[in-house]
Amino acid sequence: MLVPMPVPAEVPRNIARNAVFMKDREGKRGNNFDDILFLVNRNGFPVENETWEMMWEFAMLQYPHKKDVINSIRYSEELKQQTSPVAPSMVNGNGNAVNPWDFTIAVQDYMEKLQYNHTGTQFFEIKKNKSMASLMETAKAMMRESLPIKCLESVVLGICLTNGLPNLERFPINFKTRFCERSYYHVVLGIYYGGVYGALGLSRRADLMYKPLVYKSLSDMVFDYVYCYKRYEHRVVKLTIGHYVPHNPKVNDSINWKGLCLHLNQMIEEQARKETDKYARVLRSGNMHGPIVLPPKGLISHLGRSVPQKAESYDDISAMAISSEYHRGVQCHGNYTRRGV
Repeated sequence: MLVPMPVPAEVPRNIARNAVFMKDREGKRGNNFDDILFLVNRNGFPVENETWEMMWEFAMLQYPHKKDVINSIRYSEELKQQTSPVAPSMVNGNGNAVNPWDFTIAVQDYMEKLQYNHTGTQFFEIKKNKSMASLMETAKAMMRESLPIKCLESVVLGICLTNGLPNLERFPINFKTRFCERSYYHVVLGIYYGGVYGALGLSRRADLMYKPLVYKSLSDMVFDYVYCYKRYEHRVVKLTIGHYVPHNPKVNDSINWKGLCLHLNQMIEEQARKETDKYARVLRSGNMHGPIVLPPKGLISHLGRSVPQKAESYDDISAMAISSEYHRGVQCHGNYTRRGV
């Protein structure tokens, strides 16, 4: 395992332009090398020489004591030609539809064949506020280029591959953890089918990505992740669950990533489980897809603030029902957007 060593605080310009920096608790962005989470390829495809140079330079800045190892890989003439994995099909060789259990396993297997990206440079730029249609085009590029991906990219790819799978619901699940006074973020794609829950995704850790469709409740699956994090001495401080993602790949609405937000460091497990399963019931009963349409201000409560009783749609009523129950460290965010914006 390569262990990052201290490097000068000054960040080269070409790296700073393409870096995603860590933010402190007040939301202020860092500017030092130690504050860089990763780099992003912002120049599209085919990957330009400048991007490849940036990737190698960043790797050597991260691991200055391993420059010889990095250069041996970079300039090797004996690297094996890699074959591109084939994306799974919803129809088998006999022309019959593949059952959702087998297909979700095939999707996970495909993403693992792409491999997790350990380079420090994310090849596909993902902006959460982009429309569903735009993100699906990015997913197609992932399949076309067959480059390693990270957790957020795997969620977008998982959505693309499962679009149109009958009766399968998909929703993003985000984790914020703390370790050695630093915050870390991870996201997986929750799935629901036939009364059970599971998840698709990628991670450095095998037990922090795929979960089979066997969990009888959403809270059971979520806390499986929480328990796994404890093995690595990570403390989950915030859990965020989004809405069901629509199966239409051409809609212009953005994905709702924040339907429920729980501050687990301010709650006991029993309370967090209760709120998680309550939200799961609202999703199932309300068939909540995409963004909720809300008035611009004053509907969603935070930490016990009052909730106006006027609602303009069924989704508004559902949001009010959730938010009115949350207290003492429980939040129901929207990150809501108006349709068509």
